Amino acid sequence: MGTARSVRQALHSLCRVTGTNLDFLRASAFAVIHDAFLSIEMAFLGALGLASHDAVQRAMTFWPNPYGGLTAFGHALGASGLVQIAKAFHALMSPPWRQGGRG
Repeated sequence: MGTARSVRQALHSLCRVTGTNLDFLRASAFAVIHDAFLSIEMAFLGALGLASHDAVQRAMTFWPNPYGGLTAFGHALGASGLVQIAKAFHALMSPPWRQGGRG
């Protein structure tokens, strides 16, 4: 229960600081959640206001962690977070026609 509350508070703080809202986050192409556990991803999706079924569907598409989370790079600590930041930066800065080799 405390984790879900903390995630919800962090999201609301993020929205306040960045001048965005949860609708913007829900409509984003992907999210990169810096955690190794599905429970944190589900808390994040719940904090976005998604119903349980919708949260599960979105998690199954790897929307909340398209690059696999912390353990995907061999360890839950260390430089794995930097790898996620670099991959998210690359995804945001690469034109779509260069990502899939088309064009």
